[in-house]
Amino acid sequence: MMNPKVSFIVPVYNVPAIFLNTCITSILKQTESSIEVLLIDDGSTDGSGSICDTFAKKDNRVKVIHQPNKGLSGARNTGVKNASGEYITFVDGDDWVEADLISSLLPKQPEDIVIGKIVKNYPNKEKYYRYSMVDGQKFNKNDQIDLQKQILNFNGNISAVYGKLINREYLFKNNIFHNEDLSQGAEGIEFNFRLFQSISTGIFIDRYVYHYVYNAESITTTPSQKNMILALRCFEKIQENIESNLKYSEAVRKLLLQSLNNRILYFIVTTAMSSIFNPKNGIPYTDKKNQLIKFMKNKTINMSFKNGDRSEIGIQRKIILLLIKFRLFSIINLLGKIKK
Repeated sequence: MMNPKVSFIVPVYNVPAIFLNTCITSILKQTESSIEVLLIDDGSTDGSGSICDTFAKKDNRVKVIHQPNKGLSGARNTGVKNASGEYITFVDGDDWVEADLISSLLPKQPEDIVIGKIVKNYPNKEKYYRYSMVDGQKFNKNDQIDLQKQILNFNGNISAVYGKLINREYLFKNNIFHNEDLSQGAEGIEFNFRLFQSISTGIFIDRYVYHYVYNAESITTTPSQKNMILALRCFEKIQENIESNLKYSEAVRKLLLQSLNNRILYFIVTTAMSSIFNPKNGIPYTDKKNQLIKFMKNKTINMSFKNGDRSEIGIQRKIILLLIKFRLFSIINLLGKIKK
């Protein structure tokens, strides 16, 4: 297909067949037919690559790229560099999209970024993300800082890379690609922080278009010290960006650093509860305790723990932060088991 309106970029690495089939099928059901689907088989060792090939044989809008494993960021970059659509949109291989994602978000006038809404699907319930913006709200270069603050706001819900249309020319013009050293973790937050750093035109559409599927066996829900370190590195990269970017005044720099400190408080709680003291983490209790102590000594983490604003954090997270402060790790361990 020549010059499709939108390129769907789907990184695929050992995605369970039921999720992958649902994902690709939902994309191909778009009411807007001028699309291409780039399935990036990132070195899968199961049958994921074959499933991708099967779809490509049935529909000429599907293109499969098989590559050695580069990680999530590397797979997304491969997709962007091979896309031909005016806009690109990212979809994870275990998620799915509404049939009107493109017809709902595709703008009448060129935009750098179009923001849609996300639903989180659990096995027995759905969580509809809430947004502070209104339908049709426009953005320009004067809104860059406010948008970056929303990226860092845990409850802002615009920090994910999916659920958006991104002008492909805008990405290349500003050299905005995923950092492949941050292949897993909070790579989307770091990417979006840079994505909105140069925005000139954008719009928010009040439509739920993307379904993030909670998968208990996915990489992001499986405790991993490697992923914890990668996620931490993402926040460190954002900090480096803020501190070194000459376009920021001191007042803006201070504002963004405070927003980052606030966001990292949530990361601290998540790391403690969902990673280190997650019952699925099979290491001994003493090792878990030492792992959290070491984590809290990190310069960026320690600074945010001291300076982050706890006023808007829910009571449960405040309790976890207090338990960490007073090193009551045995209680955190117990709460981890109860949560499981």
